[in-house]
Amino acid sequence: MLAIYGGMAARELIALAHDERPWLDACGDLEPTARSQAVITPVAMAAYYSSRAAEADADADAIANPTFVGTAAELDALLPQ
Repeated sequence: MLAIYGGMAARELIALAHDERPWLDACGDLEPTARSQAVITPVAMAAYYSSRAAEADADADAIANPTFVGTAAELDALLPQ
């Protein structure tokens, strides 16, 4: 976590958090800098971040086991122009 987020400023971290589903669900249309008493529940966080973890696992599997093996030029030749 520190390697990824440790060098970020507080405003950058806030911006990241305010773009994620738990914050959006709890705070709705509030401006990102507005104060709120909205509660982001542990259940909401667990549901969101467990789905993100599953996506990351799928991405890692796709990287480890690509369905196309070849050069960029070969891939470009397969794609519609």
